[in-house]
Amino acid sequence: MTNEGATFEATATVSHVTEEGMGIVFITVEAADQEILEKWLADERRKPIIPLQRF
Repeated sequence: MTNEGATFEATATVSHVTEEGMGIVFITVEAADQEILEKWLADERRKPIIPLQRF
């Protein structure tokens, strides 16, 4: 995955799929990729939650 110029790579599998999205289980994550993922997740936690609009 790529976001804001950073690329995250890992071995993963899809654990489930719903209308809202999907869950991913990461199997192998290198240390540098772990740091990138943790930064992305921290950035997302700081954003306000916007409810999904269903039409």
